[in-house]
Order: sequence, then C-alpha cells, then structure tokens
Amino acid sequence: MCKSNQFVSGMHRDALRRTETVPWCCHARFNLSSSLSDGTVSLSAAQKIQKMAEDMVRSPAVCAEVVGPETLRKKMSKPGGLKG
Repeated sequence: MCKSNQFVSGMHRDALRRTETVPWCCHARFNLSSSLSDGTVSLSAAQKIQKMAEDMVRSPAVCAEVVGPETLRKKMSKPGGLKG
C-alpha cells in the first residue's frame, strides 16, 4: 500500500528514512511523509517531529515529560521501548 501510493507519500519518504536514528515502520514513515505532500508542513518541521518521537522511544524520561495519559505513558516506558 505505502509503495503503491508514492504519489501521496511524496518525495520526502526517502529523505525521512535517511534521517532516522531508530528504525521506523513503513506505515509511520508514510504517515509523516504524507503530511509533507501538500507543502503546508516543511521537511525541517517533520524532522523535528521525527527526532522528538525517536527521543521518546529511546528514553522513558523524555516520554514521561511529553506524554500525558498514564496508560500511554506506561506503554511507551516499557522495557525495550516500543516495537512495530
């Protein structure tokens, strides 16, 4: 699905993949890249979102600062981080 809709996911999918510091699933990359396709979100803004998400996955402390609902916080803080 993601690869067949590259006209939607835009040219930024590969640019985002090159700046990943933790592996992203193709669906997460597709969703972030799709937000760039109409030009209302800049690549630099998407890369800031990407960095914040990766920091949250790597560090339970960062996650606790950012994520509000307790159940989501517990899920993201589990040993080994998030998978999938």
